[in-house]
Amino acid sequence: MNETFSDEFIKSLKKFSSVRKRIVNKIDKILQHPLMGEPLKYDLRGLLSVPVAKNFVIVYSYCRICRKRGDDKILRCHDCSDMIDETVRFFDVGPHDKAYEID
Repeated sequence: MNETFSDEFIKSLKKFSSVRKRIVNKIDKILQHPLMGEPLKYDLRGLLSVPVAKNFVIVYSYCRICRKRGDDKILRCHDCSDMIDETVRFFDVGPHDKAYEID
């Protein structure tokens, strides 16, 4: 399983160092079971979210499922064609409202 981390994810990971260990543990679980997240809707279609702590989530995508559902046409990752199907892309981590502000 390949993984990529957005600049925003890395920045947030540093910012929320108090829950960093929990975040890293959740990343390991996601990489083992990439469909464990809850699919998001509307303009966030193609993304999944997993809670880390109360009101604190990881937002990510799993390329194989994103493409299979046609969500890649909505999500429009700039390097989508360069990613293999077995790639998990981590977009953001943080408080629920903040993490869903994906650009």
